[in-house]
Amino acid sequence: MVKSFSDDLGKTCNVGLDISLSCLKRAKCVYKDVIRGDIENLPIKKCCISTVFSNSVVEHLHNPKDFLSEAQRILKMGGFLIFTTVTDKFEAYSPKYIICYFTR
Repeated sequence: MVKSFSDDLGKTCNVGLDISLSCLKRAKCVYKDVIRGDIENLPIKKCCISTVFSNSVVEHLHNPKDFLSEAQRILKMGGFLIFTTVTDKFEAYSPKYIICYFTR
């Protein structure tokens, strides 16, 4: 997962996040900063991220709703969650559900 955020000076930062140390070692080749963390319990403070991008992770989670709750918690107002998935179980997370989930 990649988190992008702007600091107080408006500078954008991209950070790789994974729970696996071996994946973080590979991510260091792409991202300047990496964080070890659980996507269902993110080590990120509330309302500080402008964009959360998750690529083919949701289908591997035991409880995708925990991920959605965490994404909602860390996103700034007007922030974006962008994710891809390659599962036939995606109907449970239809766009209507996701839009309602993130309405504050």
